Amino acid sequence: MFRKNKTGLILTEALVAIGMMAIGSIILGSIITNAVSTTALSKNYLLAQNLATEGIEGVKNLRDTNWLREPEKEECWLSLNPDEVCGVEAEERMDYIVYQNERDQWIMESMAEELDLEGEQKNEGYRLFVKEIDGLYNIYVHNPSNAEPSPFFRGIKFNKITDNAATFEIKVQWKEGAKVRTIVRTVTLYNYY
Repeated sequence: MFRKNKTGLILTEALVAIGMMAIGSIILGSIITNAVSTTALSKNYLLAQNLATEGIEGVKNLRDTNWLREPEKEECWLSLNPDEVCGVEAEERMDYIVYQNERDQWIMESMAEELDLEGEQKNEGYRLFVKEIDGLYNIYVHNPSNAEPSPFFRGIKFNKITDNAATFEIKVQWKEGAKVRTIVRTVTLYNYY
């Protein structure tokens, strides 16, 4: 009986075990990295959906305020500023932002260019800012005073306006790395109770 050299076999087993642990660690690290980035992306999509909903509610609130201020003037339902009822009306194919002024009234303001983060347009007018309220919570505003810029941009475009209805879309965009993410919601608003 002769003896086999077992030291080489133990070294080979150790190298294979270390290699398998390295591959397992790389796979586990990749899974954790993907989970973290997916969670961040999901958070941003949720915030964007909420910002789109807020924009829709702002336009509805503006319509309702116009109804309350001038109930006998049905044609004034899409006035951009409730302080100027029957002033400037929303127009088809125009781009707007919607925001609350210092008196918490919803206002629509027309924009010169369409919101498009992938294009060459100047989109800063569409940017939303994060404003801290009493150190308790944050809100998103279009007014940059005392607020930090957020990654989100929100715009409104009216596609069709008649005497009794208006169809518009709310677009929220943000950049995630080099990729532009977009949420678009289309809504029809009616001019009757």
